[in-house]
Amino acid sequence: MKKPFIFLLIVLILSLLLVHFFTHNIRENFNGDGDGDSGSQIPGVIKVDINSDQNNLVYQNAGTIKQQEKTITDFETSMENEIKDLSDRVNAFLKTIQTNTTNIGKNTSAIHSTTSNIHEQASAKEAQLDKAGGGMDKSK
Repeated sequence: MKKPFIFLLIVLILSLLLVHFFTHNIRENFNGDGDGDSGSQIPGVIKVDINSDQNNLVYQNAGTIKQQEKTITDFETSMENEIKDLSDRVNAFLKTIQTNTTNIGKNTSAIHSTTSNIHEQASAKEAQLDKAGGGMDKSK
């Protein structure tokens, strides 16, 4: 009973040691002013020094990102307005096309009616002239 327990205890201790050595912690060091671990040398710990130049760069990058986001938002708004304007123009153009199509249909009907009347009147006039001409020879 003692052998398996001792073996289990050794395996657990070794696993804890391996986990400790293979995990990396990141600790921030603020120039040794008490906020970080400026004096400790712990294996597996990565120290990051943050100074005012890095802070300034962070703020500058944040400002640049916000400006770019505003520029993108303005561009999107501008494009939406352009799309709406073009959509309104297309809709107006479609209404003009429909009106013209209707007018073309009406004009076609009027032209056919007028042409039909002209042919009827020409036939009537020809018949009248033939009657007035009597029996004249039409072959000449």
